[in-house]
Amino acid sequence: MTKRGYASDVNEVAETQLERSGPSPTRKRPIRVAVLVGCGVVLLTCAAIFIGVTSITSDSVDLLIGSTFGWQISNCAAIVGGAAATVAVFTVQARRWWLILAIPARIIAGAVLILGLLLPFFMESRVTPILVNGCPSGYLAIEPHRGSSWNSIGVLDGIYIRTVETFFADDFGRPFQAGAYRTDQHGKVIDVAYDGGGADPAFTLPTISSACSGH
Repeated sequence: MTKRGYASDVNEVAETQLERSGPSPTRKRPIRVAVLVGCGVVLLTCAAIFIGVTSITSDSVDLLIGSTFGWQISNCAAIVGGAAATVAVFTVQARRWWLILAIPARIIAGAVLILGLLLPFFMESRVTPILVNGCPSGYLAIEPHRGSSWNSIGVLDGIYIRTVETFFADDFGRPFQAGAYRTDQHGKVIDVAYDGGGADPAFTLPTISSACSGH
């Protein structure tokens, strides 16, 4: 066999092995770039939502859209943004010099994503209208996620809900959701008591609704 024929056979074998090994790095590059661009768009969008919501809310004022609070929206945006960042970290092709940073970054990103996926289980919140003799008082009881005893009473103004009173429920309970509370209207004030809050009224609220004016 001549050297030329031997070289030709070697080239054919090499080409066959390359074809069997799958798509070449050159073919994968556009897909990788598209994934990174998509992750970047999602990350920037989530960052804009997070910054926008947190900039218009505070400890006493929040958003309430349907049954979803602003803090839930911002947390969800952070979770989705974290997931996009995780995908981007795992998509970047790790060269030898990049492995020093890529491996720890991937471990941290994976841990953050797992924690983010568990977060919704602790983000549940309940909103219950406070009634006076069956009439809506205009106040809402906000009893947040599991593991928190911090509850509040708020007034809804459009999509904004303003906190006017706070209280602590025993054993992380939700007395207003369970209907375990009492109200008594005296002229222009409403006395509110709830199970676990003692025999005396837990707090007094000014009347803001005319629905119960006849009581």
